[in-house]
Amino acid sequence: MTYKPIKDKASQLNLVVSLIKKAKSVVVATDAGREGEAIAWLVLDHAGWRGPTQRLWTSSLTPTSLAKATKALQDDAAHKPKYTAARLRSAIDWMDGMNWSRYYNIRCTEYGDKTLSLGRVQTATLALIVDRDHAIENFKPQDYYELKATMNVPEGVLELFHAPKDEARIFDKDKADAIAAACRGKTVPLEVTKKPKTFSPPPPYSLPELQIHTSSLWGWSSDKTLEVLQKLYEAGAVTYPRTDTGHLLDEMKTDMPKHLAALQKRPQYRSLATMQPTFHKSVFNDKKVGDHHGIITTEEAVDISRLGPEAEHLFDLVARRFLACLMPEAEGSTTSIRAKIEGHLFSTSGTTITVRGWKAAWDGLGDPDEKKGGDDGDGDSDAGAKDAPTSNRILPPVKDGQPATAEKVDVLTKTTKPPPHFTEGTIIKAMMGAGAKNPDAEIRDLLSNGGLGTGATRQEIIKKLKMREFVVVSKKKLLSTPRARELLAIIRADGNRLCDVLATADLERELRSIEKDPAAAQGVWKKYLGGLNAEMARLKQGRAPRKLTPVATRPSGYGKKPGKAGGARRSGSGQSAKKRVRA
Repeated sequence: MTYKPIKDKASQLNLVVSLIKKAKSVVVATDAGREGEAIAWLVLDHAGWRGPTQRLWTSSLTPTSLAKATKALQDDAAHKPKYTAARLRSAIDWMDGMNWSRYYNIRCTEYGDKTLSLGRVQTATLALIVDRDHAIENFKPQDYYELKATMNVPEGVLELFHAPKDEARIFDKDKADAIAAACRGKTVPLEVTKKPKTFSPPPPYSLPELQIHTSSLWGWSSDKTLEVLQKLYEAGAVTYPRTDTGHLLDEMKTDMPKHLAALQKRPQYRSLATMQPTFHKSVFNDKKVGDHHGIITTEEAVDISRLGPEAEHLFDLVARRFLACLMPEAEGSTTSIRAKIEGHLFSTSGTTITVRGWKAAWDGLGDPDEKKGGDDGDGDSDAGAKDAPTSNRILPPVKDGQPATAEKVDVLTKTTKPPPHFTEGTIIKAMMGAGAKNPDAEIRDLLSNGGLGTGATRQEIIKKLKMREFVVVSKKKLLSTPRARELLAIIRADGNRLCDVLATADLERELRSIEKDPAAAQGVWKKYLGGLNAEMARLKQGRAPRKLTPVATRPSGYGKKPGKAGGARRSGSGQSAKKRVRA
């Protein structure tokens, strides 16, 4: 693979190259990861650099962290294999996109149809959406039954529930009626367990989690969230936005008073920001920090009013989440009450918060973590929340071993529910968790570092799916189009690996091997090209796929020139080069 400078960036690149040629040594200070290593070495290779190279390796850009990393520069030779892995990843993704997009455009579209595009992350993400839509459409609701026993206790009303899960659910009404009849009037001892509980605050936001919350709270697209967050970052109000982790580094603890001092200058945060910070293991964890730490407010009290109300709303989310992570734990207790009636377990539980702790950061506003639930599960959930066996309800102060009589036992009719449609927030969550439920432990491990895509690319993938009109947005829901379903059916019938998240797992396995032994890259590349050519040859010999149903109108934004921000033709890379691949 070779690279050629982009014309309007050539002068900037030439300036950097001229400085490199004068240097006696170079320090690589790009992001601490594969792609950061690639950004540096693409330029260094272009300049012909072969001199001594050191690495500034840090996930934090605070002055304290940068000073510490500068005093502990590493030999970049230990990190350069990441560059080899990143280049191979880039080459394989480029070859897949160019070859498979051209193949299916030629064989599945007519002249004048909208352009198709395929890719390892894009097509697997589309498959998630299409499969979810099929699951919803093919879902057949089914009634099932739970039982509610009203127990006669002097302390007040006590309701216990018999609510078997999954395969143990009761789908036979006669069976439910028989259990209810057998349990009515029976007196049994209560099993009461009460335990004190502390609730640790969540870490600061990662970009994906912030996108999930803004989608749920305000219906924002993932692209819009990053756009507004980028404005805050460029204004100096928040730290680096494109991060997949929310955790902070231990070394950042000493800087926290400076961050709080900046928030004290804002009236709405003054009472919270004057606290003595509490450092939680759930927040400060070096092992969970990737290329960048979580998104927090900076040490500067920047005037963000000029950025508009949307920026102010987003800053408020980031600031309160950051303040919460430095506040004491919330305290309370959990109570579980159980009774075995005629061999059937009835139970309920409740949680009581006695000390607000970090939850006070959201007082009067509502914690987004509590608001966002319920829209991204797999469906088949209980229809009646008010009759849920577990809730924050107030329970009567009954004692362990206390006898109670089932005065009433009612049969509750519930209905299974389909999974919900994806939103922009929940598809990001699904992309991050892709492969997490795979029974193969190796696959789970290979996909544990973000699943499909990265914090810098997921919103671009979603944007592209909308631009191609593979998906449309209706009332915040992402819905697959007939065109997308037809294409996915065709490529699955072809046995194409791009629609499966396992393609990402397989690639990650190869990249990890290259990081251990860069010499393996050539063999991996040859193996990949051999497989691609063989697959193309096999498909060309077979019957041509049917043509897709034409789309009547061009998608929104189709044909517009890409934005010029960044200086690269690869999203999020910052590279001043474009690739030429020779197969």
